Amino acid sequence: MKKFIAGLLFGFLLATTSSSLAGTNIIRLYVNGQEIIPDVPPQNINGRVMVPARFIAEPLGASVEWDAATNAVKITSQVSKESSPTPKKEQADEQKQSDKLLNMGEKFQTNGLTVTIKKIDYTDDGFNVYFSVINNTDKPLENPGSLSFKLTEPMYEEEINRIGCGICFDKTGYIYPGESCSGHYQYRYKRPIQFESVTYSLNHSGIAGAPLATWKVR
Repeated sequence: MKKFIAGLLFGFLLATTSSSLAGTNIIRLYVNGQEIIPDVPPQNINGRVMVPARFIAEPLGASVEWDAATNAVKITSQVSKESSPTPKKEQADEQKQSDKLLNMGEKFQTNGLTVTIKKIDYTDDGFNVYFSVINNTDKPLENPGSLSFKLTEPMYEEEINRIGCGICFDKTGYIYPGESCSGHYQYRYKRPIQFESVTYSLNHSGIAGAPLATWKVR
């Protein structure tokens, strides 16, 4: 919970949230795109627009009170539990886990999601990466995720990480809470390559997010 003494900043704050119609003396007030009509009309005083603080604060989820003892307007914003930041210790533990280099076959777990990169098989025309995903979160996953690779020959990394792959999993479509899926991604790449590691990321709307975990290949 944060408290602000709004007396000195009152005029400047309200000026930034108001607009004037060209050619008229009517000043219209908008908060988050919605027009607000206060009981006391906004006024332009010496180039600064003044409106009642309550009509700015309350639409933004804050409360306003008059403190007669200090002769000040106090605006209090409520920070909900849902929007509060992750505690530092939890963030540090999660970061430490994601930084750990895993062995093939080891499970990675975070916030209800379990991922296991099982193995990489070379084929005559490319390679296959076998892995599984268990979704115990409260949201469906759009797909199993995306993979990126680190090679012993760095000159080929950009190319190998740009090529597409065939998805060969035991189920297609969304992975809903409580569901699991396993299978492999099939890559076609005829140049001889060797892997150092493979990194897993979640996808959202076709875009790979931040890397979650890395498995060493050699």
